[in-house]
Amino acid sequence: MMTKNLSNWCLSLLVFFGSFYGEAKEIANLFESPRSFGRGKTYVAAYDTNEASRLNPASIAETDITFQLRFLDFDLFYAEKGIGKLSTLQSATTNSFLSEAKGLFKGTNLNARGQFSLFSLRIGSFEFSPFFVAKGFADLRNPSLPDIEYSADATLGANLVYAFSIGKNLSIGVTLRPLSRSYIAGRAGVSELLDTENLEDLATVKNGTGLGLDVGVIYALANNFRLGATVQNVGDTEYFQDYGSEPPAIKQTINLGALLRVDLLGGHLDFLMDGQGILNRNGVNLLRLLHLGVEQGWSLFTRDHDFGVLFGVNEGYFGGGFFADAYFVRLDFSAYGVELGQYPGQRPDRRMAFTLSSAVTF
Repeated sequence: MMTKNLSNWCLSLLVFFGSFYGEAKEIANLFESPRSFGRGKTYVAAYDTNEASRLNPASIAETDITFQLRFLDFDLFYAEKGIGKLSTLQSATTNSFLSEAKGLFKGTNLNARGQFSLFSLRIGSFEFSPFFVAKGFADLRNPSLPDIEYSADATLGANLVYAFSIGKNLSIGVTLRPLSRSYIAGRAGVSELLDTENLEDLATVKNGTGLGLDVGVIYALANNFRLGATVQNVGDTEYFQDYGSEPPAIKQTINLGALLRVDLLGGHLDFLMDGQGILNRNGVNLLRLLHLGVEQGWSLFTRDHDFGVLFGVNEGYFGGGFFADAYFVRLDFSAYGVELGQYPGQRPDRRMAFTLSSAVTF
């Protein structure tokens, strides 16, 4: 029943997001963070946050939280250019509609992602965090004979995390992730899409249930300087069934990071640097693996920064953002750039992302 429902979700997402994806070399993780994108997508050596189970679980061992209940974690990401072109097309006049439609197929990438979690629970160094991640992509090419490569992806599961410390400097965290995934991808001309009544006629929805594993490490060389490492989806996250109709494996990634903290203006100025996907399994230019970020934040209510501003460089593109935590409700916003080609500057795409969350912590 769960797999069937995920299939329906996947098809619905394809329609809702205009979910079409090309052979673009975008590097995306199972989980993303608006806050980390604001500071250049850096997160490997970051201090503990409510996103630790998704990013580096080792930092959970550093917290003094006795009990935390997160009622809601909701993240939304979308491609600014793609949404803008769709809006222009929707408002086009009869005379300008054809030219606007041709413009849409000149390499437009439509992209949307939603991450949703309810009632995540942390007790000491243990966390249980259910999640639902939905992604839709589109690559619209060839205005003379329009065609679309597309993908929609829906994953439902939970992160089960335990973290512990060895001595005063070393923390280790492990995440087990049971999940169920539905995935569809293909390529079709516009006429085929308009003529079909069932998207499964163009591409088969692939379903799979599996178990993922993440391992994270934090080593504090000093109070204000730390190193981090994560192995996400150890050995690749695959599926229990092996019928040739399961979704593609979720690739293992190995990431390294460093953080330097400086006291400034009554708060903290964090400098972060990550090397992500250091094995370069996507075969992209090495500059795309380097991430640089800065966060200036102030702590008023919680152990984490409650208010702050962000700045960073992700895959060669500048980005920034801000966040504010009113104790019970938190809002994050980021604007950033990603690369869809092989090397920085080949095919940039601007994105925007938001987080809305609510939690009580003791």
